[in-house]
Amino acid sequence: METDKTKAIVEEYFLWLSKYKGRSDRTIEEYMRNLQRLSDYLKDKDLLQATSKDLQYFVGVHMSDIGITMRSRRPTIAAIKGFYRWAAHDRYIESNIAEDITYPRIARKLAPAISLKAVEDMLICCDMSTFLGVRDASIIAVLAGCGLRV
Repeated sequence: METDKTKAIVEEYFLWLSKYKGRSDRTIEEYMRNLQRLSDYLKDKDLLQATSKDLQYFVGVHMSDIGITMRSRRPTIAAIKGFYRWAAHDRYIESNIAEDITYPRIARKLAPAISLKAVEDMLICCDMSTFLGVRDASIIAVLAGCGLRV
């Protein structure tokens, strides 16, 4: 639940994002949605009365419970960190309670395994009458046999 004072501060933040930082309208709308989602989560607490623990729980457990993936949490975390950094800098709060929030690690996807046909094509290209061709074919065979992705 936000007070009129907090609403005015949030509006000032969005104005600052637009005019000083040059953020697009779409970015500001997304930040608004993310801060509203946090405000809804906090229920009886004001955005400026939230604790670091509230923020950690929101971006971690709560967002996981409602099915938001790690990758999709990054814009929400950016919005929260940006707002509280600005609020601390402009002295609306004593310290930046969001500074300890970290972005979730996102696992990289494995490159697709090379097909048997592609391995055969590479082996055919090796000139087996030369030492270098035999060497290249051996390297390709070992890499393909180990399942390495080339």
